[in-house]
Amino acid sequence: MNCPVCGSKMTKARIGDIAVETCPSCDGIWFEPGAFLPVAQALADKTNSTADLTFLFKPRQVQEAISDTRRLCPRCTVSLRNFNYGYDSNILLDKCPQCGGVWTDRGEIRQVAAHLKGDPRVEEIGRDLMKRQVYLDKIAEKPQPLSPLMFYLPHFLPIGDDLRRQRFPVLTLGVIVLCGLVFGLTTHDFSSSRMAFRTWGHTPAECFSATLFTSMFLHANIIHLLGNMYFLWLFGNRIEDRLGRVWFVPFYIAAGLAGSFAHAVMNFSSTAPSIGASGAVSGLMGAYMVFYPRANVKLFVWGNITEVTAVFYLGIWFTLQVANGLLYGTGEISSVAWFAHIGGFSFGAAAAYFVQTRRHESDI
Repeated sequence: MNCPVCGSKMTKARIGDIAVETCPSCDGIWFEPGAFLPVAQALADKTNSTADLTFLFKPRQVQEAISDTRRLCPRCTVSLRNFNYGYDSNILLDKCPQCGGVWTDRGEIRQVAAHLKGDPRVEEIGRDLMKRQVYLDKIAEKPQPLSPLMFYLPHFLPIGDDLRRQRFPVLTLGVIVLCGLVFGLTTHDFSSSRMAFRTWGHTPAECFSATLFTSMFLHANIIHLLGNMYFLWLFGNRIEDRLGRVWFVPFYIAAGLAGSFAHAVMNFSSTAPSIGASGAVSGLMGAYMVFYPRANVKLFVWGNITEVTAVFYLGIWFTLQVANGLLYGTGEISSVAWFAHIGGFSFGAAAAYFVQTRRHESDI
């Protein structure tokens, strides 16, 4: 059997009387169904049992099952299920939902042994986790003061501006069509969408990977897709005009990468894959604010159409993203990647300022 982490050929070994498979490269251990708990209990019974307790200092999690992982069961080749051992131990293990086998990374079996042994530091983690869970439950019972739907702001919706387009936005339209095609291919049934999100969505724990790029073309549902594509069309065609067709796509991709990276940094312990073009679209909005701060943006407000300056509207929009990010951006309270919006917008504004400054200097 091959290691589910690094793919190396595993070798047979024994821990006491229990046969296991070990990886010579990453030191992980594969336990056949029913073998894991007896080994952990045997280790806990030893008076000299010690453990690497760095898991005590990780962000606290209270979950029975976290999510599927990209690791495949070496026996069944199905995705392993990431779960918190003992519900509140903060020791995250991998288990096969089909055969029941358990995979442990280096040192995790001794962490479980310390938990079973009743290490007072581990017991304190449980009490801390339960207090946090009660707090989260109270939050869930109350309406959130800043709803995640503020990203779309249906009661404060931009519908156009007073700028004149110089060319047809071929690339902006091309990105919209591409995202639509990807959405159709990945969401035609539930199982294929879950597999696509696990494979191509960006998991913060894997900060630098190809999924930083692929995740910006995936969308969870039709509302998610239409919301992002609407803002992409509204602001993207102006940025394509300003940057030209040579630089528009690299700028769009760079903004998306910056957004995904910002989300990963601020949610580094999350195992949930993030998807969506909002980081890249936010980058276009940041660039728009710098390039056209005095442009008049038409807003549909409570059934009426009014005009405000771009810097006013986008300044308020960005402030809301920061507020939501600080309140709900970490701890997986919200399903919206607020820091992707913040990171993409900040990159777009900074890049636009740099471009504008260089062009101004070249005109002098």
